[in-house]
Amino acid sequence: NEVGEEGGVRIEPIFTLRGHTGSVQCLAVDGTKSLLFSGDETGTILIWSLKSNRIIHKLKDAHNDGATKGVLSLHYIPNSKKLLSQGRDDSVKIWSLNLNSNTWIVEKSFKVNAVGFCKVDISPCGDYFISPLMSQTRTMGLIGLFKVDDGQLCHIFATKSPDEEDSDDKSIGMCMCLSFFHKKDSDSILISSIYEDAKIYLWNFDLDSITLAFESQQQTSSSSLLKNSEVVTLPTGISPKIC
Repeated sequence: NEVGEEGGVRIEPIFTLRGHTGSVQCLAVDGTKSLLFSGDETGTILIWSLKSNRIIHKLKDAHNDGATKGVLSLHYIPNSKKLLSQGRDDSVKIWSLNLNSNTWIVEKSFKVNAVGFCKVDISPCGDYFISPLMSQTRTMGLIGLFKVDDGQLCHIFATKSPDEEDSDDKSIGMCMCLSFFHKKDSDSILISSIYEDAKIYLWNFDLDSITLAFESQQQTSSSSLLKNSEVVTLPTGISPKIC
């Protein structure tokens, strides 16, 4: 390791993997840490063997509908050995390895409303994922909880209850990022969301109610939130998720 110009430690790579024709947007590793999944701006997903450091599968144009392309996020589902991929075209796909043909195939494909940049997140159990949700009456502030196996919307989390007089959540802006969290020293799981106005909302995973809402001290710009979302100080008792 060497010390960089700004005093940070520069870590030399063990191995450089080459194969993408566009910039890499996201990565995921399987449960045994023997496979690496990488998605790029062209919409292609590459699957690498971390034993040979070579490409073993190529999912060309996995997320390229002709008008919008690019892979936004990847999530490996350990309990089913499947891959969840999200594209900038607002599609989510569930992939599995067909052992007969030795190819990865799409089992399910469905649309979400992630506005092309908000990454979905998958629950620690691998059975659910969350995504921003848009409706005809409320365009902002809604979070959808979907089943991984069929894409069915099974829960909606809202920053305001439907019976409130002012049910329009445009004041908080778009959802910038989402995540599942484990509650420290507990089996409880929380869902967090950060909005353009820099407010963070936390919900119980199994209750459609806000458990805590507070405004962070970050700047309210989208770029600032995206840049700093991983270092926001959370309330006592909340720790980052462990999947």
